[in-house]
Amino acid sequence: MKNLIDTSVWINHLREPVSELVKILSRQGSIVMHPFVLQELLLSNSKKSEELVKQLKLFPILNLASGLEIENFLKDYPLRGKGIGLIDIHLLYGTIKSNLILLTHDTKLEKVYNSLR
Repeated sequence: MKNLIDTSVWINHLREPVSELVKILSRQGSIVMHPFVLQELLLSNSKKSEELVKQLKLFPILNLASGLEIENFLKDYPLRGKGIGLIDIHLLYGTIKSNLILLTHDTKLEKVYNSLR
């Protein structure tokens, strides 16, 4: 199974290796990137994150969902008032559409993701 790694995990991994992520990285071909995660990492002030983005671009990258796809997703899944944002919705949509496992350190996002599985 392939994994989609949330920005929160990559940021924590830059500070100190995240054991769960290290295991996933050891399995070649097991990570798919979302363009929004790459762009969020570029918002960081860290030189480490710039280097990380260069490396992460080597992984397969999901196609962005269209506005209509997200609107339909929101009709199918009751996600209002869950405390998550639009980027989180895109990540959730990507995991469901592409049958991916989401790894996140965002507790609200993780709770919603687990409720959808």
